[in-house]
Amino acid sequence: MDRIGLLDLPRITIVMPSLNQSKFIEEAILSILEQNYPRLEFMILDGGSTDGSQEIIKRYSDHLAFWQSRGDAGQTDALIQGFSHATGELMGWLNSDDILLPGALNHIARAYISHPEGNIFGGNTLVIDELGDVLRCRRPPSETSRLAKYGWSVVPPASFFTHKVYENVGGLHRDLHYIMDADLFLRMIHNNARFQEVNAWISGFRLQSLSKTVTKGSNFEKEFESIRERYLPWIKLTPKKGRGLYIWIQLFNGNYVKMFMETCSARGMNWKKWCEKNQVIQITPYEDY
Repeated sequence: MDRIGLLDLPRITIVMPSLNQSKFIEEAILSILEQNYPRLEFMILDGGSTDGSQEIIKRYSDHLAFWQSRGDAGQTDALIQGFSHATGELMGWLNSDDILLPGALNHIARAYISHPEGNIFGGNTLVIDELGDVLRCRRPPSETSRLAKYGWSVVPPASFFTHKVYENVGGLHRDLHYIMDADLFLRMIHNNARFQEVNAWISGFRLQSLSKTVTKGSNFEKEFESIRERYLPWIKLTPKKGRGLYIWIQLFNGNYVKMFMETCSARGMNWKKWCEKNQVIQITPYEDY
């Protein structure tokens, strides 16, 4: 790659929706700020937390482009509000119980610069528990695979998208509360957005007792069925069969065995120790010249 200067880097907007996540939000905030990414636009949309989250946010307010703490209509509404203020060429979101891994934004920026034809940039994810220990490792399939073409490979918080493609599809749908991400990325893919695989570890997705992924599984399935009928009517899959298809396609792409081995090696290890062991570190975002 040619040398990258500061002015070559895209501005990246990250929106963090939150409600009563004081146990995790400081770690999430620091995982973004410690990226040391020079062209970061970081916003926090708190839904009126009563658990001390506001005090934590205030400590970092000097590093925020925008923040508020007031009642909203949920996570999707908070994201829509945040993106309405965004000025970044690239955008994404990080939930307040998730984390970015070291060097994540620099990897995303370099992929954006190297692949100007791309619209969505997605990398690898560690699934972690409440203590930050690794449960499993996930990689997106190749950008040429059927999974990528159907939008199934795109998993926030390991994926970022261009501001333009977000606006082109009309942004997030406010009436969706559980699979608004899948809906957004499917609409992008159907609008000829191109997914670009980023071969780097980008995020830690946390499964914890109060997360919607853990507590509202049936609601996810209901909303998924609604978007399946809208965008993928020819796919007659139950969630169980869908997971089976995911495994087969990942096997075809050569990723499933790799992820299995990585998971066996990482499971139970704290994500910070895992990053140290696997040299997931900050990389130089640009060179002065």
